[in-house]
Amino acid sequence: MRKRYTFLKNISLLICLCLFVCSCNNVAHTDKATKPTIKYNKPANIMSESEYIKRVEEFCAYKTFSTADDAFLKKVDALGDDLRDMIIYNEDEIEIKGTKYYVSNDGNDKNDGLTPKTAWATLEKVSSAGLKEGDAVLFNRGDFFRGQIVAQNGVTYSAYGEGYKPQISYSLDGLTYAEWVETETPNLWKLDKPIPNEDIGLIVFNLGESYAEKKMSMAELKTNFDFCHYNSNLAEKKPDNRIYMYCDNGNPADLFWSIEINRQHSVVDIKAGQKDITLHNLELRGGGMGFFKSYLSNIKSIYCTFAWSGGFYDGSCRLGGGAGCWHSCDTMIFEHCYFYQQFDSGVTPQYSMTDKDPCIYKNFRTTACLFEYCEYPFEYFLAQKTSEGEKYIDTYFGYNFVRKTGYGFGDKPTQSACVKSWSAPNPQENFLIEKNIFDRPYVRLLDMGAKTQDGEFDFKLLPKMNNNVYITVKNRGAIRLNEQRFRFNEKGYAELEKIGFETNAVYLFCEKY
Repeated sequence: MRKRYTFLKNISLLICLCLFVCSCNNVAHTDKATKPTIKYNKPANIMSESEYIKRVEEFCAYKTFSTADDAFLKKVDALGDDLRDMIIYNEDEIEIKGTKYYVSNDGNDKNDGLTPKTAWATLEKVSSAGLKEGDAVLFNRGDFFRGQIVAQNGVTYSAYGEGYKPQISYSLDGLTYAEWVETETPNLWKLDKPIPNEDIGLIVFNLGESYAEKKMSMAELKTNFDFCHYNSNLAEKKPDNRIYMYCDNGNPADLFWSIEINRQHSVVDIKAGQKDITLHNLELRGGGMGFFKSYLSNIKSIYCTFAWSGGFYDGSCRLGGGAGCWHSCDTMIFEHCYFYQQFDSGVTPQYSMTDKDPCIYKNFRTTACLFEYCEYPFEYFLAQKTSEGEKYIDTYFGYNFVRKTGYGFGDKPTQSACVKSWSAPNPQENFLIEKNIFDRPYVRLLDMGAKTQDGEFDFKLLPKMNNNVYITVKNRGAIRLNEQRFRFNEKGYAELEKIGFETNAVYLFCEKY
């Protein structure tokens, strides 16, 4: 069963409790913290990139229809954990050709920013600075920056110093933004200051130990930490832009040392048409998405973490998640990134269905990334009715580790899938999905579709699949292609081979989980 309000053991033990520790355990309501304390606890041994590739290929060489017993699953889990550590503790430096500018919580915006001792202090200064192509903005490791990066063409955004990745969060501090006031309704609290012009998709406590469940009306607020905001209140015709939360344990501000209120817009604002932007060794969290715009060119994310994004309401549905492009791009690269707790997709190249010109994606690549607690770790689709003139060209999704799909705070578990493309025409040329580990999803491993221009499903138009590893319960209806379901067993495997869907697939059966 999916839990509506859950202390996430894996995240809490492996991420939050190791990395985020408040120096005084709980912060009293009269002693509010604006900068969460981050403790750096790097493991003694970090897996190398070459070792990771070797271990993935060992799984890809397993005999299909093997049984994944407890010992085997521990080996699988260990690889995922080691990949997470490899990503979040990476300390690589990136080559910079232009001027380096430094940013620190101990800095001052009146400084020149040219050395760590004369660092800037805020994201507002970073976004307004007149940077040139080839320049870099380096954030101090271990620091927490609240706000949004407005990216500039040709600029690299990375880290310096020692410790955990710098965190960039497009969230409000729920301990300082306003007072939590109890309403006339018992156990119903409100944040006594409006948050206008954007929806709130998520509230995260203690930087990931737990979260609040969003509801679409105040009438639904009956369980601890259920909340609603903005458009959600329209059912009562009270769009007062305030957050309402159910809490029978007292003032929420007295219960947690950190309350992050995630806002609707992107953590990194990469505007339509921008190019040559690199994100490196940053943790991006707390927004509607990491970044998501149109007509982008040469955008790279390397060793970045995308955490706790999405869930906002656009007037018709809830959406938002990791990072990607909304209409056409030429070269978008994700390497060694960690996507977790994404309401919707992890990475996605998709079509907005509003632009008049054809949507063409070239060289969209996702390699050696870890996905956890996403509804659709990899989601792609073009126009729903016709894709005339549109195409995916040179798309690659390989050597990724995908687990816990459909779990977390997303609200679409019955639709979740490790790879999701809906039932759209998705013309492609050289689209390869290979040597990924798709591990024990809540529902499906794959849910993919491809049609001809006449609207007929055609298996030959699906991406090429090669030597992927699939782990789930035997006989589950875990794969859906062109709206046709294939069971996770020998018969389903034979049917997939018959249509020529995948080469060298590895099916591993496990017990109910």
